[in-house]
Formats: sequence, structure tokens, C-alpha cells
Amino acid sequence: MKLFILNFLLLFLFSYTIAQKPFEINSNGELSQSNYEKLLKSRDYEAVSAFDTVNKNPLLIYAIYVKKGKLGILDHKGKEISEAKYDRIWGLQKDPVLGVNFYPDYYIVQIHDKAGAISNTGKEIIPMKYHYISYGKRLTDKFENVNYFVAKTETGDKYLNIQGNEISKPENPIESVSNSPYNPPVVKAKTFTDENPFGNVIRKLGKFGVVESKIEGKYKQGVVNLETKKLLIPIEYGYVSIDRFQRFIAGNYKPENFALYDTIGVALKKEYEKIEEINGIYFFTKNSKIAYFDKDLKQLSNFEYEDYAFYSKNRILTYKGGKKGMIDLEGNIIIPFEYDNLNFITYQVGTTLDREPLIRATKNRKDGLIDFNGNILIPVEFDRLDTQIAAREKELKYRGSGQMMPVDHTITENNQYFIVKKNGKYGLYGKDYSILLPVEFSEILKADKGDFVHIIQRDNQKNRSEGLFNVVKKEFLFDVKPFADYTFKYGRYILSKKDGKFGLYDLEGNQVISYQEKEISGLNIIFNGLTQFYNYSKPKNAVLYMGQHGITSGFVEVDSF
Repeated sequence: MKLFILNFLLLFLFSYTIAQKPFEINSNGELSQSNYEKLLKSRDYEAVSAFDTVNKNPLLIYAIYVKKGKLGILDHKGKEISEAKYDRIWGLQKDPVLGVNFYPDYYIVQIHDKAGAISNTGKEIIPMKYHYISYGKRLTDKFENVNYFVAKTETGDKYLNIQGNEISKPENPIESVSNSPYNPPVVKAKTFTDENPFGNVIRKLGKFGVVESKIEGKYKQGVVNLETKKLLIPIEYGYVSIDRFQRFIAGNYKPENFALYDTIGVALKKEYEKIEEINGIYFFTKNSKIAYFDKDLKQLSNFEYEDYAFYSKNRILTYKGGKKGMIDLEGNIIIPFEYDNLNFITYQVGTTLDREPLIRATKNRKDGLIDFNGNILIPVEFDRLDTQIAAREKELKYRGSGQMMPVDHTITENNQYFIVKKNGKYGLYGKDYSILLPVEFSEILKADKGDFVHIIQRDNQKNRSEGLFNVVKKEFLFDVKPFADYTFKYGRYILSKKDGKFGLYDLEGNQVISYQEKEISGLNIIFNGLTQFYNYSKPKNAVLYMGQHGITSGFVEVDSF
């Protein structure tokens, strides 16, 4: 009995003490862990956010505290500025678009589906009766003074001043249009009409038009200068295309009838079986053999290749003797002509560095990886090889979502691994092409967090085991164990399901929420490290909060959140 009285007195003294002088908080706005735990216990709080300065004159330093699943405001001396009864205190949350804490002098608050407003001293100025309330104008400055609110009602918008009284709709200032020399009028490009005596214009490039006309019962194409109305290329071709060098490729889909013209109508090359321009390289075909030419029409190779495949960054994938290889623009063989197929794996648009493509090589139905200089990076011995972006995801987010599955000929600069398959088993190579995991697993699946992969193993009875492997640290975060199941949540947590219960871990493997029966349906970031986890269930929903030092409460049933 004496011990109980002593503990009660200690808690009373602590509660009295913290109400008399400011808390000792660090640069992150947190109490020491021991003092934080005492505060929770003495006040019967579930969690408290870190503190922050929310007003300078007068100086106000606030946190949000949680009690019985509801939110209230606490100052840095321990005074409860508002009762814990709100589901949201919007003025003390980051701007959802800009991610900035503006801290106005009035806060919009919400209880279930009703909204109101309080001052930063906790005084209610707008009762909790509106469907929705917003600030009269978007906050743009820290510690901004609010002038008015817009309240949504069943009959329309209502405008309220900071005393809570209804006012007429404020007028928005009209922005003047400057005639500054820094905003000169836009000069429109000169345009040319399609009118000409030769045919219908079907394609245009500046002053040049590809025209089509019916001659002896067949449609033929040529090129006309729409400025001078003169014919540059005779109307005798089945089609005419315009390449990136403003030259015209004309052809008739039959041998010895392709030509390349310049913009004054001079035939630069004639009497080829085929002419194509791809990525700045010309492919000329003669006697069923291909030679390569640069943009200045300098011949880069002999007429010895049977087909072209692709050109990228001074390398050409091409065929010779029925096999595929790679040459440079001097005709040097970079990859020998011994593969059934070669495909560039190119870095996606937006890559910050100028990276050379990789080459997926296929030989006797086996895949491997070769670099831009012909070095074998991953042996050509696997039934399948996927980059990180093309790997199958555990969550299967692309199935039926309307999103397109990433194509398997692209890679990102953040690629961390390659997944390989051989004889029905999967293994893992790192971004440095070293072996991370041997080829012995039933599945390796891409995780929502790029540093990890899900490792799946099935026994002869198809019983499933799962683990999580960190490809950056080259180690298992969670070993492969029977019936385990891991899902990444919100970019920062891992939801673990075990024996019908749910637990939450951070990305370092530290347990954040112990295993319990309620599954985490989602989370909301409330204020300065205060995070709300919620569970949708019947008859009541439940919330759980994580505050300072990552300490979490248990789930509390609430009527709203």
C-alpha cells in the first residue's frame, strides 16, 4: 500500500512539475525517452508529437497529444491548450502539396464529418457544424494571419470572418498584365498554304510538302516547295518520308528504286533496294546486303550484312551468316556473330548520367548480359534474365490497374539487381554483376522498396516460406521462414503477417508495432513525427499512434478518426 502511495505521489509531483516549467526538449523537439514515458503515464496519454514553434509573437511552442484516440494541443510547459476531442487539427499539419508547416493563427478542426475552427489559444470561434471548412486563401507564409474561412454547407459556400460571423464573399484583387520588355510578344512562325498545282499535301516540314496525286490509276508521291510552288521530287514514288536531317527518302517497295534527295531536289543516292535512317545512321541495301552510312553519307562498312537490328551510341546490332553480333561505326566487331539474338537494354529517359546500354544476349535459348564493349557480365546460361524494373512484383500492381507493365529492354540508373532463372529456380545478381543469391529459390519477387526483394521457397507439398533480402547490404533482413508474409507499407514500414496476427517493422528490421489481431489498414501523418495507424473493422474502427522515440500505443476503438 505504501509503495502504491509513493508511486502515486511521484506521478503527481512529476505532473505538477511539468506544468510549472518548460520541458527540456532537444533540437528535434523531443523530450528524453524517460521523461517522455513519464509524461505518457502521468497524463494517461497514448502518444505525443515532437514540439515546434507555431507562433512567434506571442511565443507558442506546441505539440499534439493523443488521449483515448483523440487529438488535443499541448504546450511546452505541459498545459493542455485544447481538450483531446478532435480527429484532425489541420492548421498543425503540413501543407499536403508543398509539405510545409505554415502554422496560421487559427486552426481548422474536425470531429467525424463535422468541421469548425479554433484560435491558436484553443478558443472555439466556429462551431463544429460544417461539412468542410477551408482557409479563405491558400497559405503561403509561415505564421500567416487568417482573414476569413470558406465553409461548405448543403446550400452552398458560406464566408466567415475570424470571429465566426458570416460575411459577404470577399473580392479577389485583379492582377494587371505587364507590358514589360521581359515578356515580349510571341512571334509566330511563318506558315505556308497547302495550295499547289501538283497534288494533295499529306505531310509537311516547314516550307516542304509531300504531295500525292493519282497517275495512271495509281497514287504516287513527290515533294513540292510550298513557298515557291516548285516541284522538287517528281511524283513517281510509292511513298516519300522525311528523315531527321531534312532529307527525303523516296521508294516504290520494289528493288533498285529507292533514292535519297536533299531539299533542293538533288538525288544524293539512287538505285538502292532499300534506304532507311534510324537514330542518325543510314542503312542502304544492295544485292540483299546492307552497308552503313553516317549522317554525312560517309560509308562506314562494306555491303556484307544481312539485316540490321538496332543502332545506339556508335554501336550497331546486326546480322551476318545468320547470327547476330555488334559492330562499331568503324566496322570493328565488338560482339562476335555467334548469337541467336541481341537486344539493347537502354537506360530510361531522365537518367542523369550518360550511360551506355547493356546487351541481353541469347544463344541456344539461354540468356545472359554483355556490356557495351563486348565483355560478358552475366553468363549466357539462364532461361530468363530480368532487370529490376522488369521483374515480377509480389503485389502485382500492374494487373488490372490500367498501368502498363515495364518493358524488359529498359533499365534505370538506380537498378540494384538482376533476377535470373534456370531449371525452374531463381537466383540474384547485384548491380556490380556479382552473385548475391544462388539459383536455388522457388521465386524472387520485386518489392515495393527498391533495396529489397521477396525470397519465396516452396517445399514438395507446396507449403510456402518467405524472407526479405536487402540487396544493398547483401544480407537477409528476415530469414526465409514457413508461412511468413511481408508487405511494404507507405515507403517506410514492413507489415508482417504471422499466425493470423499482424506486426509492423521499420526498414532496419526493428519492430514498431507488436503482433496483434487487428490489421493495419492505413496510416496518416499527423504532426511532427506523430503518426496514426488505423484499422477498418466492425462494429468500430480502431486507431493506434506512434509518437516521440517511435513509441507506440495499443489500438483504441473510436467512432471516427
